[in-house]
Amino acid sequence: MLKSEFIPAEKKDSHRLMIMLHGLGDSVEGYRWLPEALNLPWLNYLLVNAPDEYYGGYSWYDFAGDIAPGVERSRKLLFTLLDGQPAQGFPIEQTVLGGFSQGSLMSIDVGLRYPHRFAGIVGISGYVCAPEQLVKELSPVAFQQRLLLTHGTGFNLPSTDHIRVVFLAPVEVLSDAITRLGDRIRVGGTAEVSGYSDRLYPARRATLDHSLTDLFPRGGDIGKATFWSGLRPMTPDGPPVIGPTRYANLHLNTGHGTLGWTMACGSGRVLADMLSGRKPDIDVKELALTRYDHRFG
Repeated sequence: MLKSEFIPAEKKDSHRLMIMLHGLGDSVEGYRWLPEALNLPWLNYLLVNAPDEYYGGYSWYDFAGDIAPGVERSRKLLFTLLDGQPAQGFPIEQTVLGGFSQGSLMSIDVGLRYPHRFAGIVGISGYVCAPEQLVKELSPVAFQQRLLLTHGTGFNLPSTDHIRVVFLAPVEVLSDAITRLGDRIRVGGTAEVSGYSDRLYPARRATLDHSLTDLFPRGGDIGKATFWSGLRPMTPDGPPVIGPTRYANLHLNTGHGTLGWTMACGSGRVLADMLSGRKPDIDVKELALTRYDHRFG
């Protein structure tokens, strides 16, 4: 049985629940800030510890070897946890299953196999175990599930001569991206749904440290690393908002989330076409702010 911590909603009769699964080496302690940050008085929270102890925290599976056996065992434990929620007053259709890093993997792995539709599935800085097998084992409601997947914080540190020849291109290890930026290395790979908070957590830093030192033991001077976080505006449905507003002199080009650099040139071109009276090369209807009118009035 998994150990968990329940944080009740301010609204006493609410049946809405968010189940949060932590990342490698973390615990429920690392997510007690979540209710205050989200500030949703109608939402209950169930913070869950992974089954295996790991350097003062917990782990959902052994990431150093074959992760599949551990993922399968944790999946069964989470299925049992989910099966018991309706009896506690929390129907699955009003439950959001979310996680970070290893917890993100488990959220996706379980959420797309579980036979009932969730209110939503949130994956922060995660990946998928055996995607071909997952496709074969999708539940009948898998294509009806609503997923929010995001990515985030990192640190920069001076590189060493040992790593100069290696970093000809970005490297991804676990869910973290390691990239050469001039004479420094950027290690990124965490993200949090935290409102405007830029608080830094030692457990997140430890995961990033491990990703670099495990792959490149002499890759950089960890002692000189600068740990940072950056706020990234995101939209609830994924695509950015590009186009006019009700104010004639205000156009938007925002909400790209983790794909700001990826979409920068294309978004700039679309906005430039709009401002100059040209027809953009793509259909911009689903990029407009008005796409939310039917949801928010």
